Amino acid sequence: MIAMAVSIVMVKNILATTNVLFVVEIRLLGGVTVMLLMLGFHPKRKIISQSLFTKKNWVSTLAGSFIGAYLATIIWMAGMKYTQASIASALNQTSSLFIFIFAAMFLNEPLNRHRITGLILGITGVFFVILG
Repeated sequence: MIAMAVSIVMVKNILATTNVLFVVEIRLLGGVTVMLLMLGFHPKRKIISQSLFTKKNWVSTLAGSFIGAYLATIIWMAGMKYTQASIASALNQTSSLFIFIFAAMFLNEPLNRHRITGLILGITGVFFVILG
């Protein structure tokens, strides 16, 4: 989180003058490059690579990759570009709240006092950021 915070502050001025799609492409290209390098040294690289060629999961894989990586990163970077970094970063953290809600709804993950308290605190924090 510290590295992400430092990097956003470093590129905030670049984001102001550069196309968001270009910045996202560079960011994702860097991630893919590092991932491929790490895969080259991974002891189970053959098993991992074989999963790329299994056709039964391609629709889910492509949809999840597009929405989860590309579209989400575009929205995240646009938020950083068009508003103050402190506000955008706080609002972007609401993704954790949505993950919790969707996990309870679709995956039937159990609700307990600690999780509900965390959800309430997270939503309260969002309102404090929005209301200033």
